Amino acid sequence: MIRDIKSKLTNDQIFALETMMNIVEALKPRTIDEKVAYSVSIGIAEKVNKLYIKTTKSTDLFSTDKTTKITLNFHEGYSLLVLIETYLRTLDKESKAHNDLLQLALFLHDEIAK
Repeated sequence: MIRDIKSKLTNDQIFALETMMNIVEALKPRTIDEKVAYSVSIGIAEKVNKLYIKTTKSTDLFSTDKTTKITLNFHEGYSLLVLIETYLRTLDKESKAHNDLLQLALFLHDEIAK
């Protein structure tokens, strides 16, 4: 039975995802996996954008360690993993966004492999 993927995202991860989703159209998918991920990204972008808006409204100096739950369908989790892996190639490996997204990608990889 295929299950949903539930994750807790940090504020930094939400901000990095929002940035990624805003430029996903600039990425040119080449492989079949990348093309499927691109088509599923529309639904994922809506979920991420809602979290982003909620987070920016509720974040203050003292809530930086707060996490937000997100539930993705299995195909959304897989597509998000492919998008993150594609996007990571464009980021500096030393950047905070790279590290935040890499951490999320590793989590998604482990969840999908179960």
